[in-house]
This record gives sequence, C-alpha cells and structure tokens, in this order.
Amino acid sequence: MVTIDEFCKKNGYTRNQYYYYLRKLRRKVIEDSGFVELPQVQSQATAVSEPDIIKKSDI
Repeated sequence: MVTIDEFCKKNGYTRNQYYYYLRKLRRKVIEDSGFVELPQVQSQATAVSEPDIIKKSDI
C-alpha cells in the first residue's frame, strides 16, 4: 500500500492538494448518491397452508 506522501511525491501533488481533491471527490460522491427508483416487481402468489395446531390432549 502506498502512503499519502509517496503518492503525492510520485504524482507531483502537495499534501494540501491531495486533501483538497479528496474532499472534492467525497462531496461529489455524496451528491451523486441517493435513492434510486426501482421497477415494480410482480410477485407470484404462493400457497399458504394453515399452521398445525397441537393440543395438549394430543401429546
């Protein structure tokens, strides 16, 4: 893993520039994220059975 200082040195950025662009990117991601409308899915009906009832006298 590359440290921030190594990344900045390799790419010609100052540490302040790195954090400036990091903040800018994070804000952009937050703005772009949100709720997405999903298409309505029609479910297939499934058979529902009555629950088994066990009486004390059956035991």
